[in-house]
Amino acid sequence: MKHTLCAAALLALSLTCAPVLAQQQEELAPGFDACVQQSGGATPQLVACAQAAYEFWDKRLNEAYKKARRACVDEACREKLQGAQRHWIQYKEAMGDVLFRSLQRVGGSMDRLNAVTFSAEETKKQTLLLQELLRSSGAE
Repeated sequence: MKHTLCAAALLALSLTCAPVLAQQQEELAPGFDACVQQSGGATPQLVACAQAAYEFWDKRLNEAYKKARRACVDEACREKLQGAQRHWIQYKEAMGDVLFRSLQRVGGSMDRLNAVTFSAEETKKQTLLLQELLRSSGAE
């Protein structure tokens, strides 16, 4: 009975998740997919693609952060925003370092690719979060 229930739950979960998994994944940054395609799979070129994506989102993150600071109603808001952003930077840098070291290896080229891609993805998420915060508060 337990096995039947587990099998049914797994089937329901897979049917629920299948449409989500089948959706096209959004491009990391404009031109990223074309860059990856043109890289021929060479790691240094892939790192350059990820670095360009990171730089794209980092510029937008800085703009969104400045707008969010200006949108704060008082100094307490600015301090909380600054503290949260500093904690996020610490997390992003620490996790990037873990990925670069790959938990037992010594920073090979694939580790560099993992770390830069992670930084680009996290910076994109943080940018979109700040932009949504601005939109929902009516500041943008």
